Amino acid sequence: MALPADAVRAGPGATMIDAWVQCHACAGDPTIAQRIWYSLIGLPTVIFWACVLWILWRMLSTARSRGPFAPQVATALRRLGWFIIVGAVVASAVHGLALDAVLNSLFRPGVGYGDAVFGPIKALVPVPVIAGATMLTFARIIRAGQAMDEEIRATV
Repeated sequence: MALPADAVRAGPGATMIDAWVQCHACAGDPTIAQRIWYSLIGLPTVIFWACVLWILWRMLSTARSRGPFAPQVATALRRLGWFIIVGAVVASAVHGLALDAVLNSLFRPGVGYGDAVFGPIKALVPVPVIAGATMLTFARIIRAGQAMDEEIRATV
């Protein structure tokens, strides 16, 4: 998306460093709000991946202690799948909102720099959707395996 030539101008308290291909701006004395929004640009991704690893660790611990076909493992796998799908959208939305807020505080306000609507949807394609759908599919397979395991134990 190309911006009009007059769309990018330094706002009050910011100095324009470069506007050739990318715009770089630096706030001489950033406000508390700018610092918070800037922190929220990268923080959701870190929190998202930390939570994915934590959920995965808990699921593996459950599988180790109760067996791979335990209903708790299928439930944890289903939760992990939905968390990946929903968490990717939420992290992308917060990232886009924070980036837009920072850029609107440094440049002329009113120009949408981030894509708040389609950004989160684009974040789903392809990795989070495939990973989440895979987790949901494996959860169903484990549930079916659990039912077969119970039938086999009943016949033996």
